[in-house]
Amino acid sequence: MTSRTITRLAALVSAVVLGSASPSTAQVVEISPDQAALRVRYEKGPRVVLFYSYGCPYSREAFPDFLALARRYAPEGVSFLAFSLDDDPEILDAYLGRDMLPFDRQLILPEGPGSIGRAFAAENISVPARASTPSVVVIGPDDRIVGQVAGTSGPRRAEGWLRQLGLTPSSTVE
Repeated sequence: MTSRTITRLAALVSAVVLGSASPSTAQVVEISPDQAALRVRYEKGPRVVLFYSYGCPYSREAFPDFLALARRYAPEGVSFLAFSLDDDPEILDAYLGRDMLPFDRQLILPEGPGSIGRAFAAENISVPARASTPSVVVIGPDDRIVGQVAGTSGPRRAEGWLRQLGLTPSSTVE
């Protein structure tokens, strides 16, 4: 077994142990780029992925819209994964607060220059530099990317892509 295979297996085990995306009030979990990419890969069904940074004003602007999108579509079976590219889990934890979120609180810890981009390249996902967050990716139930966009319009565009998949928001969630 090569060291790369061992690293991938360890990341897979960690992804399984971390579980699937679910409502969370827990503290921020620090994960590796490989663990994050595997979470996206092994989540089943349609899913929406957000890359954001608390330090980015555009991420802070888009985050409430992403949260509202998650609350409307999670009851319809859409999984939401949000990955922070911040440096400090304590500041991120304070920003996210204790509110129930419809996704896990995750912080990707880079393992050197380009490590996050390399980990997600196998998923055909382009990960932004922290300076170009937020970025939203919608992946269909067939594991194909339906759309990806950077900027504050991400949650709105994601909703359009979810509707293209034939999904409609829950009418019971505001």
